Amino acid sequence: MKKFLTTVFALLAFALHSNAQTADATKPELTKEEKAKLKAAKEAEENQGYVLAGLNEQEIAQVKVVVTEMNQKGKDLKASSLTDEEKEVKRKELNEEKKTKLKAIMGDERFKKWGQIRKELAAKSATPANN
Repeated sequence: MKKFLTTVFALLAFALHSNAQTADATKPELTKEEKAKLKAAKEAEENQGYVLAGLNEQEIAQVKVVVTEMNQKGKDLKASSLTDEEKEVKRKELNEEKKTKLKAIMGDERFKKWGQIRKELAAKSATPANN
């Protein structure tokens, strides 16, 4: 009985180990062209959200500056030596700062509308038919 259980355990461990090594291999690497296409599609989707929210060209440019600035601050925060708890607090502060700046540019109504549009576009682009 001991031999049987040991054999079953060894086979199970081997099967799990083999499966763990092949899981990443099934993920396809994107080519530069594919990455560029995805980036362009994402940017077009963002621009569509701005237009649907009723922003003009000047406001869109201002929003893009704020978003880019906050994304960079987020990357800097992620690379910082702060503890996870400190990073979480700082991340929340950055999100509030971003929200405040965007509301100043868009106004409350268009900010809410833009948020709803972003959610709808994200849900639409996440459907299996589009992937």
